[in-house]
Amino acid sequence: MDRIVRGTGGVSVAFVEISGIFDSAEAMVQFFTLGLAIFLTLTSITGHCPFYPILGVNTCSIEE
Repeated sequence: MDRIVRGTGGVSVAFVEISGIFDSAEAMVQFFTLGLAIFLTLTSITGHCPFYPILGVNTCSIEE
């Protein structure tokens, strides 16, 4: 479920960035949104989020 949410979020942010809605924004905002889109999409594809171990989140359904 979390992969679907991250993937949808990444694609949505990328679409907003590419569509030009943030054209009037500063370059820093555009780089941040593009980086966020890439991060969310890649973590969705790989199934690993580097912040989960730091925050103690476990999305694995198999008990260890």
